[in-house]
Order: sequence, then structure tokens, then C-alpha cells
Amino acid sequence: MRDAFFLVLAAAAFAAGFFVHGFLSPVAVDSALVQPVFSPEASEPVLLGLIASARHSVNVQLYQFSYAPLLDALIDASNRGAMVRVVLDPQIESNLFTAEKLALSGVAVRWASRDFASTHAKFMVVDGVQVFVGSTNWSRHAMKLNREAAVLIQDSAVAQRFLDVFESDFAAGSDWKTS
Repeated sequence: MRDAFFLVLAAAAFAAGFFVHGFLSPVAVDSALVQPVFSPEASEPVLLGLIASARHSVNVQLYQFSYAPLLDALIDASNRGAMVRVVLDPQIESNLFTAEKLALSGVAVRWASRDFASTHAKFMVVDGVQVFVGSTNWSRHAMKLNREAAVLIQDSAVAQRFLDVFESDFAAGSDWKTS
């Protein structure tokens, strides 16, 4: 029964063109390490630790980003030599301050493409191996007050899928100074 469900899902995805873009094709994750993360207890320490661990790259795509400790952590990662890039939804007013502060600190910032009604994605890929993804916006409410749910996945194949989407969206985005 399960195999039949996935066969139907795959056929629908193929018909919709998802496999052409690689955004829905399955990834084997037998060796993946998956850690559930919930706020308000754990999101902030997990995110701060993940950013602090970055040696090469941090790629972030968010709907809303206004939380100063995470902003400072990304700037610190950039100052340590990691390539830090951020895609933000241009419709969220608080993102303008964040985009400006990051850009003035040497972080590559783009507004999400207007091809979508909104870019509601909330994920980060660190060093092409670790992915943090879930409901968590990077705001004080999400870190301190809301019940948010996310997962931290350690798997290079999964990370590559998220990077593929990030690269596509980063390329399609516009300069942060335009809105």
C-alpha cells in the first residue's frame, strides 16, 4: 500500500514537472541524523550553535528575520571567513533593517523572487551538510514565545537538495536595495 502511494505521488509530481527541477525527487537518507527541535526551548541555542560551527558556508532563506542574536551570529560567521548568503521575503517590513545590517557587514543579501506570492520558506544550510528547517521564523516571538517545530538534519544529500533550491532562489532574487 505504501509503495502504491509513493508511485501515485511520483506520477503526480512528474506530471507537474517537479522531477524536471529535482525539487521533489526522493533522496535516500538511511544514514541521516535527524534531531527534532522545538521552541521556545531549543531553537535559539541550536541555531546559534549551528552558525558558530560553520567553517565554510551558511545559506539562509527566511520569511521573517528580525532576531538580533541570530543576526549578530551570521555577521560573526562572515567575519570568521564563512561565505554567508541570505534570501529574505521583501514583503516583510522588518526584513529591510536586517538586510541592510547584514549587507553592510559583508553578507550577500537578496530579496526573494516575486515569482512567488511569498517566500515562506524557513531553512538554513551549513557547510553543505547540515540543514535546519521548520516553522521557525527568526524573530523574538519564534525564539521566546511561540511553539515552533523544526528538524536539524545532518546529511549531505538532503543538504544538496536544499542548496539547489537556495541557489535557484538566490539567482532569481533581486538586490536587497530594491523592493
